[in-house]
Amino acid sequence: MSTADSKVEIEEEKTKKQGTFEELPPEYLKRLAEGLKKYEEEIISTGGKVTTSGRKKKEKEIRRNLTKELKAAKREEAKASSSETPSDAASSSSTPSSSIQITNSDPTAPEVKVGDVPEHLGERIHSFGWVSSIRMHGKNLVFIALRNLGKQVQCVAHGALAKSDVIVNLTRESTIDAWGTVQKGTTEISPFEILLDYVEVIGPCPAEFEQLLNPDSGVEQRMNYRHLQHRGDILTRTMRVRSRLLFEYRKYLYSKNFEEVTPPTIVKNACEGGSEMFAIKYYDQTAFLTESSQLYLETVIQSLGNVFCILPSYRAEKSTTRRHLAEFTHLEAEMPFMEFDAFLGFIEDFICTVIDKMIEVCKDDLSVLNKDFKPLQRPFKRMTYMEAIQWLKDHDVKKEDGTYYEYPDDIPEKPERFLVDTINVPVMLMRFPACQKAFYMKKCKDDPLFTESVDVLVPTVGEIIGGSSRISDYDELCKVLEERKMDPKPFNWYLDLRKYGTAPHSGFGLGVERILCWLTNTYHIRDACMYPRYMGRVTP
Repeated sequence: MSTADSKVEIEEEKTKKQGTFEELPPEYLKRLAEGLKKYEEEIISTGGKVTTSGRKKKEKEIRRNLTKELKAAKREEAKASSSETPSDAASSSSTPSSSIQITNSDPTAPEVKVGDVPEHLGERIHSFGWVSSIRMHGKNLVFIALRNLGKQVQCVAHGALAKSDVIVNLTRESTIDAWGTVQKGTTEISPFEILLDYVEVIGPCPAEFEQLLNPDSGVEQRMNYRHLQHRGDILTRTMRVRSRLLFEYRKYLYSKNFEEVTPPTIVKNACEGGSEMFAIKYYDQTAFLTESSQLYLETVIQSLGNVFCILPSYRAEKSTTRRHLAEFTHLEAEMPFMEFDAFLGFIEDFICTVIDKMIEVCKDDLSVLNKDFKPLQRPFKRMTYMEAIQWLKDHDVKKEDGTYYEYPDDIPEKPERFLVDTINVPVMLMRFPACQKAFYMKKCKDDPLFTESVDVLVPTVGEIIGGSSRISDYDELCKVLEERKMDPKPFNWYLDLRKYGTAPHSGFGLGVERILCWLTNTYHIRDACMYPRYMGRVTP
């Protein structure tokens, strides 16, 4: 064992005997405070209460991890000091840090992407990317986290390089070219690292960046600088999971003989009512941004069979809840010759298969975002609307006026979420009253007061999917339009689908952001979007 290692081991043994953690330097104490603040915010955001015992336990955990990191850094610094050459020492003692220049001894080293660094152990390489963090340890050692293509690698500068102009003046989020030798790291977090010998700044980042976004930034500040917030670790992981989620959706549906289509998002009439749609001037007439592509999907099931689309949908409701957006990503599907029972089975298999695959392929990101997420158990719990009404009575859940929910009351978000959070498993809530649902939903054969409809509810989020069997009979659909005093003329093309060769069919709509919130344990739906659009927010 080297003298440096021996000294560190003695200090570790001393710390163990004292039963306390090593005193942390200021930069580590700052990180400790930030960690505790983030912990408290997460507890409060989920409706919990921060307890003294819980906070102490979290502080102990963070302190332990920081202490390990500090000890590893001391080892590196000790090794760096012991390996410094006489010329390095002379340069360090006689030349001010602001004027130290380093030359690249061999710029022809092979280019290696950050994610591929472990494959080049022992080799001198050239890599590049953005600086995620900079940590200085003493005068001779600097750790730099280099980020590119969604991956990170730790880079180590020591000796004269650590005191050179480029390292001393380096700022977070600057873009750099880096040359160095790949070696094994000293911690589990950084199993491989690059021992740097030359760094060149491609795109410097002004120091003011730190004032734009930091742990104390409020919601509006973060949204104003969303274009910069995307560089953060949590949002990066969330967007990567979102990308894979869309891929797995398509993969599943293609495996079930679906075809993807792209209906228009500028429409003349409403799908579900029209009172909460965004009106736009369309040349010399008024049009709307679509709230659903369902009606258009139904026009191609006769030719393509099973179809789906993944497109934006828009809702103009003035809601500021944590699960509503003005623009959201809407996955919708329609299937001919599918009766209600088979339809319920399809939805369950669709959700479970995709979620199981996500747990497998996104395990690294989910281990950070939602480490407690477990595979889903089949079958889902099924509950009718009337059973839900009775459940709310049994659990003494009342309306704002102090009365119990009764048929045909709509079950709002709060009691709906209380129900699924209490049961704590996905719930298929079925057979809603016909008077609550859209005009196209098929009525139950055994009781026309109810529809062959379903909402899938999941804990912490609530509704993620809504679907139903569709009315396939021409006369029945005309009668519903008449009963609801809806002008049939704008729906002539939709009625033609029943008039000219109708068939039983079913379909559903899925909110991508809501499922992403559930999967990644994201509290607010705006953090599941690339650039969220909600009441009052239309930039950047």
